Amino acid sequence: MARSHILVVVHLDALSGVHHAFSLAKRVPASVFVMRVHRSGRDNSRDQWMDEYLRDLVASAQEADVEASYHVAWDLTRKELLDIVREQHINLLIIGEEGAWLRGRLSCPETGLSFPQCRTIEVKSKETGKKDR
Repeated sequence: MARSHILVVVHLDALSGVHHAFSLAKRVPASVFVMRVHRSGRDNSRDQWMDEYLRDLVASAQEADVEASYHVAWDLTRKELLDIVREQHINLLIIGEEGAWLRGRLSCPETGLSFPQCRTIEVKSKETGKKDR
């Protein structure tokens, strides 16, 4: 089986997509690329806590023999997202319960930018059982 390359974009504080990606990577050969998006004007102490927590999750996954990496972006644009998908050979994008903003970046027919090689999975929160709003 070919190795999957999974991208999870974390925008706010939802982690269901990250947990789903690591769970999947334990069952099938996959590398997980976690991208945390910082936005200007946000609470820096909350962002710092979230960064530390995500770094710990990635380290735990690596200890469990999951190939994982953690990256930070500032105000991720659609072109930057497309570049990451291409450069990292992403073939699966996981969107957690906060992903409404990300879905808007995935469809942009007027620019011709697309994600043809990349499947998308939307993960529901276990607490609410609802998709992103």
